[in-house]
Amino acid sequence: MPLFLFDVFGNACIGVYSLVNDRIAIVPPQVPESKRHKVEEWLKVKVVATTVGKSVVTGALACSNSNGVILSPFATEEEVEAIKSTSDLNVIVMDTKKTAYGNLVLANDHGAVADP
Repeated sequence: MPLFLFDVFGNACIGVYSLVNDRIAIVPPQVPESKRHKVEEWLKVKVVATTVGKSVVTGALACSNSNGVILSPFATEEEVEAIKSTSDLNVIVMDTKKTAYGNLVLANDHGAVADP
């Protein structure tokens, strides 16, 4: 498996700004098209260029596996539609006071571990 070097906004904390599963990658729209194309090519996924809750920290505000994506309660309808239009994943906006699902939930296709 190859390893590629990448940054977002000149920052090495790519997981704060991006979210990826086996089917899609969600990156802020400010990420240049050339970098989005590299993510598609390298990871063999479709890239969704959107914010979550109008914020560029998409990786912190969302969590996913190959079945679906959970989003912060701040997510807008336009952001939800952008994700849905790129894949047939289940997309849900959580109705809680918690926001940083990328920091609160570890998930894969077998299950999840979550903050109580």
